[in-house]
Amino acid sequence: MIIDINMFRSRILVIVLFLGILSPSYGQNAILLAEQQISERQYLDAFQSLEEARLKGADAKVLISQVYLVLNYFIASDQHQAFSLMNLQIDDDLTALRADSSKRSMIPFNPDSLLFQALLEEPDNYDLHLALGHYYFEVFQHFGGKANYPESVLLGKMEMHLGLAYKQGHKNANSTLALGLKKLKDYQTRDAIPLLEEAVAFQPDLAIAYYNLAHAYALIGKRGKAIQRARLALEHYPEITLKVDAARLVADLYLQVENPAKALEFYRLADQMEPDNYQSLKMILHLERRLDTLGFLETRRRIYNLNPQKPRVYQDLYQWHGNWGALEELNDFLAEQIQADGEDTIARAYAHLFRAVIFKDLKNEESSAEEIKLAETGFQQVYPPSHEVFVFIRSFFKQEPKK
Repeated sequence: MIIDINMFRSRILVIVLFLGILSPSYGQNAILLAEQQISERQYLDAFQSLEEARLKGADAKVLISQVYLVLNYFIASDQHQAFSLMNLQIDDDLTALRADSSKRSMIPFNPDSLLFQALLEEPDNYDLHLALGHYYFEVFQHFGGKANYPESVLLGKMEMHLGLAYKQGHKNANSTLALGLKKLKDYQTRDAIPLLEEAVAFQPDLAIAYYNLAHAYALIGKRGKAIQRARLALEHYPEITLKVDAARLVADLYLQVENPAKALEFYRLADQMEPDNYQSLKMILHLERRLDTLGFLETRRRIYNLNPQKPRVYQDLYQWHGNWGALEELNDFLAEQIQADGEDTIARAYAHLFRAVIFKDLKNEESSAEEIKLAETGFQQVYPPSHEVFVFIRSFFKQEPKK
């Protein structure tokens, strides 16, 4: 028998290459390449590097790297079962790209089924459990009960896989955060606190954990700790809207420990970061009524100017001043606004209308009737007779039958 030595050599080469592909170093090399590409924000290239290795039989570490890649750096997602990824340019912003609603091409990639299949082969691979639990947590964060699973099933799967990994010491900031939030959701506050504290031990700038710790400590009456954690949330949140929410939480907690001056300080901080937020201004107004008369006058004017053409601002000011026993003061304020509003017909009409309401409360029927006429004259210039404001006037100011 004659052996073709060239054919023999080619077969040996194929076997060597095949073994090289399946060797652990091949998968590790793919992961190292992907990490480099991720550092350069070449997310699509990184995914393709990992995908090539995974399809050629690389170990589960490659799949796990892929899962974290798509969850952290996707541009768009279809229920987290297909993802859009991009290689970003220097000036590209991932958050801004996600906000763009234009259609993007999707790569089919379902971490749920892929990780589950991997677990069938390696049931004791707790890094797979950790990744799958992380996936369910991200689905809950982005889609809640609108995902393919009902919310209770989604959270149950998350807790099961993260819990299995946790017991074996496979945990990180994200997994301990998720387990802590699940405990809070289930009203297991005292069990949630150690998990959330562990999350910030892993990641000291994890604002969402501090924020929820503040709520948890407040629920069990440890308001000093709650304030400290809320202030850390305020410090570490990067987004203005979340910082404002944290500042208001700090202020609320200071109110609970009867420190209105500190509460006012943090409500004012929230107002500085997000001017003219109605909720912040409302609380500032109430605290300034107690602590800062000059500040109160300015804040009341700001609240009025938010939207003097809508009845809500008048209704709220009327209710608050009534609670303070200061309706005459509000009446004078509205008279000043009538002079200042100039050509704003609707604002002037509402100011007259609520002065009429106040005069009625003060038993000054003559002045109330005069204000009603002025209010109706103004409203008639802009509203049809069927408008609800005329219905209110007829109902509220109807003449009582004489006895």
